[in-house]
Amino acid sequence: MHHGYAPIGDDARYPADLRRRDTWSICAAMTIDGWLPCLGVKKGYYSAEDFI
Repeated sequence: MHHGYAPIGDDARYPADLRRRDTWSICAAMTIDGWLPCLGVKKGYYSAEDFI
């Protein structure tokens, strides 16, 4: 559900393509010294087996 606000009497318009596109997942990791390089980028979702 999308919400929008506009001045009274005007239509709320959002000129954008709202169709769903491909899903990308990023697996990030952090240590006490900082972030590790992001090597876990894949198209779709991570399953438990992918994550391990």
